[in-house]
Amino acid sequence: MTGLFPQPDIIVYSASQEPRLLVEVKVRQPVTNSTDSEHWPSEIRQQFGRFDCYFLLVTPERMALFLPGDPSGGSTMVWADSSSVLREQLDTEKFPLQQLDGQQLVSVVYSWLMFSQFTPAEELLADPAQQWLVNSGLHEVIFHGDIQQAA
Repeated sequence: MTGLFPQPDIIVYSASQEPRLLVEVKVRQPVTNSTDSEHWPSEIRQQFGRFDCYFLLVTPERMALFLPGDPSGGSTMVWADSSSVLREQLDTEKFPLQQLDGQQLVSVVYSWLMFSQFTPAEELLADPAQQWLVNSGLHEVIFHGDIQQAA
């Protein structure tokens, strides 16, 4: 990564040590003049300047996964419910994601990614909340990879 762009909260590398997933965690969507919240994830992705790998924006409510590719050609996104996806790492009924601070949410996402990258695809496909990892192609490129969390 270069110093020209912000550092993501988490970077996931392939088994061959190539960056394959950038993860940015936001505990709140910023208040903007725009009423179109669908554009906000794309704006966040643009800030990181990397379009050759997957990009995952995580909020307490949902996750937006961008597939690799030029955003000017139209970004392909996969949406997932954050509470459903992260429920194995944290009892989201007892500890709602909306009550976590940024570092706590990053830690839960990190734990989920660690679990996911070493779980066989068949096992993820058996859980409806995790199927999108395999169906999007993300699981294949991060399987048995490495994860680095920003300092």
